[in-house]
Amino acid sequence: MARPFSPSRSSDRTKSSRKTTTKGTLGHLIDSYRKTPEFRNLKPVTEGDYERVLWAFEKARGMPLSRIDRPTVVAWRKRAFAKHKRRFANDVVSVLYRIIGVGMDLGLMEANPAARINTVRKLTGERHRKGRTGGARTPASWRTCTAPSVPAKGKNP
Repeated sequence: MARPFSPSRSSDRTKSSRKTTTKGTLGHLIDSYRKTPEFRNLKPVTEGDYERVLWAFEKARGMPLSRIDRPTVVAWRKRAFAKHKRRFANDVVSVLYRIIGVGMDLGLMEANPAARINTVRKLTGERHRKGRTGGARTPASWRTCTAPSVPAKGKNP
């Protein structure tokens, strides 16, 4: 099995994007996906997140699409979680789901092995990252908020 998520130098990244890819490989699927409107219309932040995951598959570009099955996707998710963090592991599954879905539309794959794979969940009691909850909308602030007073029916304030 090809081993993605290995550190690679930035010069290796630019060289590999210039190589021609063999049809029916993961690299061909990634290159085909990058040319689609689905990828080109992503917002810049989302595109950056996708690119981060796609670069992680650089070492697996030569892998035949026929060898990508559900256990392979789960193994890649586990390896991503061990090497990086929970969010990246979940991004791996999400991006694979998207690019394989587009690959199915292009006739490169028959089924999507990344469909319905569970995400890596937060540990019980793990806190939210600061800045992701919207500030005043945290559950602790809900308890301190007072409800606005509403006049009783038929009475004017």
